[in-house]
Amino acid sequence: MQKIRTFFASVIRKTGRVHFIALLLTLILLCFLAGITFYLERQKESLPDQLMAKRWSAQGDYAQLSFFFSERLCLGTEQIQSTRYQMEKALKDAGEEPDNSLARLYVDTYASFGELTVQGEKKSVSVTAIGVGGDFFLFHPVKLLSGRYFAESDIRKDVVLIDENVAWQLFGSSDIEGKDVRINDAYYRIGGVYERPEGELEQMAGSDELTVYLPYESYASVFPEAAITMYEAVLPNPVRGFAMKLTEPFFNFEDTDMAVVENSDRFSYEAFYQILKTRAVRSMKVNDIVLPFWENIARVKEEKLAEVALVQVCIVAALVLYWIVAVIVFMVKHKPTKEGIVTMVEYIQGWFSQRSTDKKGKVKKEETK
Repeated sequence: MQKIRTFFASVIRKTGRVHFIALLLTLILLCFLAGITFYLERQKESLPDQLMAKRWSAQGDYAQLSFFFSERLCLGTEQIQSTRYQMEKALKDAGEEPDNSLARLYVDTYASFGELTVQGEKKSVSVTAIGVGGDFFLFHPVKLLSGRYFAESDIRKDVVLIDENVAWQLFGSSDIEGKDVRINDAYYRIGGVYERPEGELEQMAGSDELTVYLPYESYASVFPEAAITMYEAVLPNPVRGFAMKLTEPFFNFEDTDMAVVENSDRFSYEAFYQILKTRAVRSMKVNDIVLPFWENIARVKEEKLAEVALVQVCIVAALVLYWIVAVIVFMVKHKPTKEGIVTMVEYIQGWFSQRSTDKKGKVKKEETK
């Protein structure tokens, strides 16, 4: 302990008390900044629903777009087919081509939401029903406890995916793949059981509700007047904003009936700035769009991360400003000569050159071994 005190006393004498405190505060702020940066990066990766573009292409040349619609638009599968046709044509006109004949240039999904009753062997439960088309579970990879996902390309349409609470209430087990449930006098095979996300934020958003996923064709047979209220797509984005601009003509609706999110860009600093700038407006309900639970979770999280990013930027600005002032004061006080500056630059260059030489020598030595 005495040695540590002696060491700090020596450092303070050599640097001066004020400079020592400044260096100490700088180190503390740098450690805090590193912690904030690590937290931001971890949180950005914590929502798999927002990372489909990255899973589809690690090069960052694809974008994920989400469209949310009011039910009063009464969108159906005809609109989805028209959108797919327009997207394929627009991408080809823009010179975008798949890598090979088996590759897909884009991938999409759509969904509708309702309430229904599911009958098991001995009892029935009321659930939130989500009718999904396209490759929904590529975008929203819920954690399976048993069974498998289904997709639009599957031949069977009488398959459902249920959450673990529905499984336990109907059958007393989560390992019930292959059993049947009844919905409106029609029987559906349980394709899989998934784990419900838990947490305060998830409960607030509604993801803790009893839920059943159905192929959209089956869902439409239960709800003939069903309206598609969500459409998502991952498509090429060779330059920033390309995907968003390309899809603008596909859904030509008023802002009160449609909301668009570029998921792959929502956690950028520019997006955080827009969130903080328009926070009051975002908090107001000015349309009839009902967002799905995963979008509500993402919106709450991006607002929290925007606040963290603001703290991060303030710390960086404070450090940069302080050291700019410190350098100016040093130069004014000591009035360094041109020769002194040249000597310092040469010293720094020599230090980096020596480091590079040592590294090459170490590599050569390892190769010789």
